Amino acid sequence: MTFEELTKITSERINNFMAEAVKTDSEGIAAMFHNAAWGVRTLWFELSLNMVLDLDKKDKWSGYALKEKIDKQHEEFRHLTDRERVPLLKSPE
Repeated sequence: MTFEELTKITSERINNFMAEAVKTDSEGIAAMFHNAAWGVRTLWFELSLNMVLDLDKKDKWSGYALKEKIDKQHEEFRHLTDRERVPLLKSPE
C-alpha cells in the first residue's frame, strides 16, 4: 500500500467517524466515534512513519520528502479529529 492510498482510506474513515460523532444525540456515542477517529489517525501516523523508516534503510535522505508530507497531513488530521468539532464533547466555557 502506498502513502497516498493509506492517507485516502484514513481520511475517509476519519470523516465518517467524525460525522457520526457530530450527528449523535448521546455523549457516550459521540465520544466513542471521536475516539475511533483518533485511533485511525494514530494508526495512520504509525504506519506512515514505518514507511519513512523503510525508505531511510535504503537511502538516508530518501524519506525526507515523505516525512514533510506526513507532517502536513498529520496537522490536517489533527484538525479533523479536534474534540471541539463535536458539539456534545466541547469544553464548557
